[in-house]
Amino acid sequence: MAGKVGYEKDVKPLFSSSQRECMLDRFDLWNYEQTKSKADKIIQRLKNGSMPADDTAPWPPERIAIIEGWKTDGLLP
Repeated sequence: MAGKVGYEKDVKPLFSSSQRECMLDRFDLWNYEQTKSKADKIIQRLKNGSMPADDTAPWPPERIAIIEGWKTDGLLP
């Protein structure tokens, strides 16, 4: 991936509208500040398969790596 990973261009598009809906009672995956504050938990749950919560297939490691890269790059907007 060229350049630093950012929320709007790289992370937010990973989450479908159904995944967002499933999580809205806890936080909004399409909200930068809320997702930023939960980044560690999101990564942990994606890795252990408890996310995504909409019964879609677990994410492949390459997709999870984008969110890990976002954290490594400083959780940029």
